[in-house]
Amino acid sequence: MDANDPSMHSQRVARSTVIAERWHRALAHIVFSPLPAAEMRRHLAVLTDRAITLLRSDTLDEHAAREIGARLAGMHLLHPEVLHQTLIVLGTDLIGDLPPARATTLQPRLIALLGALAAGYLERASATVLREQETLRTALLAERERTAAALRASEARFRTIFESAAIGIVLVDLAGRPVEANPAIERMLGYSRDELRDMVFTEVTHPDDVSADWALFAALVAGRRDAYQMEKRYLHKDDHVVWGNLTVSLIRDETGTPQFTIGMVEDITARKEIEANLIEAKRRLAESREMERLRLARELHDSAVQHLLDINRHLAETRKHAGERHAAAVPITTVAAVQRQVQEITAQLRDLVRELRPPGLEEFGLIAALDGYMADLRRARPEMPAVALDMQGADATVPIAVSLPLFRAAQEILRNTLEHAHARHVALRLRVHAEAAVLSVRDDGMGFIIPASLGSLARGGHFGLIGIAERVALAGGEMDLESRPGEGTVITVRIPVVRQGGGDGDGSGPDCG
Repeated sequence: MDANDPSMHSQRVARSTVIAERWHRALAHIVFSPLPAAEMRRHLAVLTDRAITLLRSDTLDEHAAREIGARLAGMHLLHPEVLHQTLIVLGTDLIGDLPPARATTLQPRLIALLGALAAGYLERASATVLREQETLRTALLAERERTAAALRASEARFRTIFESAAIGIVLVDLAGRPVEANPAIERMLGYSRDELRDMVFTEVTHPDDVSADWALFAALVAGRRDAYQMEKRYLHKDDHVVWGNLTVSLIRDETGTPQFTIGMVEDITARKEIEANLIEAKRRLAESREMERLRLARELHDSAVQHLLDINRHLAETRKHAGERHAAAVPITTVAAVQRQVQEITAQLRDLVRELRPPGLEEFGLIAALDGYMADLRRARPEMPAVALDMQGADATVPIAVSLPLFRAAQEILRNTLEHAHARHVALRLRVHAEAAVLSVRDDGMGFIIPASLGSLARGGHFGLIGIAERVALAGGEMDLESRPGEGTVITVRIPVVRQGGGDGDGSGPDCG
C-alpha cells in the first residue's frame, strides 16, 4: 500500500476520524478535559492516524508509539480508566477494518504498539504526578515557616489542594495511624477518613508488603531518613487489591523533631494490569511457538522421514537385485550414491526432529527425556566431563507447558557449561514436587563475575543465560545464578507446576490478594 496515494490517504483519514469519535465517547464520561469537544476529537484523530501509520508500516517505531501515549497524557487526561479505555478502543478498532488473515498477522505488532503507547502515557503521567507531588511537598514545607498571621490563608490553600488532588494524600502520625485523608485516598481504598483514623496503615496493606513498608516507616520516624518511595499493594474495603506508587515524607518542627508523615499515593493498578497482560501475551506467544515446533516435528517424523525410509528400502532392494542380475538399468554405484544421500538427509531430518521435539518428553516424562539427551550428548562428545544425574519426582504428571521449558533450560545450561566453563565435573539435579519443579546444574569450572543486570551480557555477545532467563520467566518461573571466578557456577531454575485441568492457585497478579 502506497502511503502517498491520495485515495489511500483519504481512506486512512476517514478511518481515523471514525475511531477518534469512538475514542472520544469512551473518554468523555471518565475525565474532564479543558479542551473543547471538537478540538479534543481533532487531537485524537491525529493520534489515531499516527497509530494506523505505525501499525501498518514495515517496522514498528516504538519511540513514535510511546510519543502517542505521551501526547495523550499531555492533554491532561489523567485518570486510570483513560488508559484502559484507550487500549480497548485502539486494540479493537485499529485492525477492525482489516481482513481476518491480515488482522491476525498484525496482532503481535498491535500488542507491541499498545504496550509502547501505554509506557509513554504512564511515563508522562508519572512525571506530571511527581511534579504535583514536589509542588505539594514544597508548599507544605513553606507553610511551616510562614508567620502565624499568614497561616490561616495558607491552610485554606493547602486544604484546597488536599481535597481536590487527583492522587491520594494521607497524614500519618508517628505510630502509623492516619490522622487525615483526602477524598482521592478514600475512593482508592473504599474507607472513609473516619474509618481510616481507627486503623494502622498496615491494616490496609497487603500482607506480603507489610514487612518492607513498616521497616521503611520505622527508619523514617526514627530520623534515619527523610523520605521513602515504594510500589505496594493495598487492600480495598471490598477485598480486592489496589496497586499504589507510595511516596512518604517526614515532617519536622522548627527544632528538627519528627512530627508526622505525609504519604502521597498514585493509583497504578491499571499499569500493573497492563504489565501482567503483556507478560501473559508473551507467555502465550512463546507457548504457541513451542507447540508449533512440536507439531512440525511430528509431521516431519510421520511423513518426510517415513517416506525417506521407504525410498531407502526400495533403493536397497534395487541395488540387491541389480547386483544379482549384473545388468541393472541404473549402475549400482549410482544407486548406492543416491542411497547414501537419502540416508544423510534422513539423519539430518532426525536431528532436526530431536531439536524441535525432545524425544520421549511427551510420552515418558522429563526425567526419561533428560536421560536420553545425556546419552546422546555422551555419544556425540565422548571427551566431555563427567555429568552426575540426580533426578527424582513424579515427572510424568507434569504438563508439557512446564516440562518443555525445563528441558530447554537444562539443554541450554549444559551446552553453555560444556562450551565455556572448562569444568571437570558437572552435576544436574532435578526435583519434581507437587507445587514446583526445580532444576539445578552445578559445575567446578572457571566461574565468572555476575553482572548487576543480565542484559549487560548481551553487549558481550553472551545470549545463553539471557535466553534461559527469558524462557523461564515466560513459563512463570525464576532463575537464580551463583558464580565466582575460580569457584564454579550454580544455575537453579524453578517453575511452578500447573496440573492439567487445574488452576495455578498462586494468587499472583494485580487482581489477586
